Amino acid sequence: MAWYRTGTVGVTNGSPAVTLTGGNALTNIFPGDTFWGPDGEPYEIAAISSETTFTLATDYQGPTATGQPYAIQPTGSTGALRLLYEQVSTLVTHYQTGRDAWAAAAAGTLKGRKSAGAGDVEDLSPADVLALLTAGPAAATLTGAEVLPALQEGNGVNVTALRLVNEVLAALGVYVDASGRLGIGTSTFDGAGDRRLQVGGSNTASQLLAKSNTTHLALYASSGTDAYISVPTGSAMHLGHGPADGSAFSDGIVLDANGNLLVGVPSGSTHYIDKSGAAVGTRFLVLGGRVGFDKVDGSNWSASATAMVIGNNTTTSRSINAAGTINTNGADYAEYVLKAWYCSALNPGAICGINADGLLTDRFDDAHTFVIKSTNPAVVGNDTWAQAVGPRPERPALDLPAYTGPERPVDGDPDYAAKMAAWEAAQADHAAAIEAARAAHATAMQQYEADLADFEARLEAERVKWDRIAFSGQVPVNVTGALPGQYIDAAPGPDGGIIGVPVEAPGPRTVGKVWKILPDGRAWVAVIIG
Repeated sequence: MAWYRTGTVGVTNGSPAVTLTGGNALTNIFPGDTFWGPDGEPYEIAAISSETTFTLATDYQGPTATGQPYAIQPTGSTGALRLLYEQVSTLVTHYQTGRDAWAAAAAGTLKGRKSAGAGDVEDLSPADVLALLTAGPAAATLTGAEVLPALQEGNGVNVTALRLVNEVLAALGVYVDASGRLGIGTSTFDGAGDRRLQVGGSNTASQLLAKSNTTHLALYASSGTDAYISVPTGSAMHLGHGPADGSAFSDGIVLDANGNLLVGVPSGSTHYIDKSGAAVGTRFLVLGGRVGFDKVDGSNWSASATAMVIGNNTTTSRSINAAGTINTNGADYAEYVLKAWYCSALNPGAICGINADGLLTDRFDDAHTFVIKSTNPAVVGNDTWAQAVGPRPERPALDLPAYTGPERPVDGDPDYAAKMAAWEAAQADHAAAIEAARAAHATAMQQYEADLADFEARLEAERVKWDRIAFSGQVPVNVTGALPGQYIDAAPGPDGGIIGVPVEAPGPRTVGKVWKILPDGRAWVAVIIG
């Protein structure tokens, strides 16, 4: 049996409930089947609740998500029951269709032409219905809402084409040909035989075409040579443009299987917006008419964890041009300064020194200048220490291969057996390719997690070699007993360390002027570097 993948699912971490959108769980999913969730793990299906909900035998272990791809793997125990259900359902549908058509004809309420495009609209008798249900004429044309119920897909009606005609305007409304292609407002199909839907005549401005393998949905210009195309390929949705045959199109927007929105790029492991071919300095995105994003070529930012990284224009060295202020919660300007190898850990607000090598020291006799460690900086400079660690590892994306094999053949196809065998083989190959992709992704994730742990360890080892020192602004200093208006000077402490003492006048060892006393008794100072 083929795997079922129609629609998307919503799952919740720690819950067995699964919500199905765009599919039918009652007719396609059975207890005992295997649910391959968005996390790439298999779960046994315990029960089917409705067309849109089913329940797993165990709680879902992956992250909560909606609109995710999935797969249902039928089990051997349900395959025979599923086939029996499909056959009985088809039989009942055929019986009901024929019964309803016969009843309508017997009541004299069914009208139509007995020959395509010829003769007047007249009552259809039960004998006419029987002819349509068996051999029938070459074509049948029906009017308005008086559509023969028997002429429905899959009921065994043997007609070459079905036409629904507006009798007042004498215009063709809907046309279905013998291969199942649907035309609205036209009976002529452009392009190859895989076009399954066409709205409007050849190369019209409003023409809409869909391919039977669901890989293209194109809205054509009047010339028929350019189209905007939506391409669901099983693992991603593409919006782009290209030639009328749907080949060699260029992606404009991609929504991939990982939920990443990609604009201007064909692939990526995160949401990504760019403009292909844009030169450095070119504005490629504007938000709200006043926030612009320009193409830059520099990306030498720190690898430390943060909320945002911004590259720079390497010609001007600029990252941000702001027409107004840049506001933060911090209170001082600080810079990273490398510590001497013997310097111990420094607490925020500690007084420390700068030695002859320009390194931070906690030894009074080694220092020629004294500074305060920042507590809550607004801006931090000299943030280059993480460059020695290298770039942060990039999380691998799960890229599931798209199905590109043949379609499932329809009943009555003269080559049904051969096409069915080819379709089942292609489905099996596709399922194997998906499993291979999931296995490769799992291996890549293991390597990524190991690389990330190693990176974080090396990053922390490098970080402790540096400290943020206040160069201007307001900071707390770890000195008590001071009064507003006094100054704080560095002084020798126990064991050759550095402490702070309040003084009445500034000097070469002054680190700040006291503005106020904090509730914990420490001094709040305006930074001074003597």
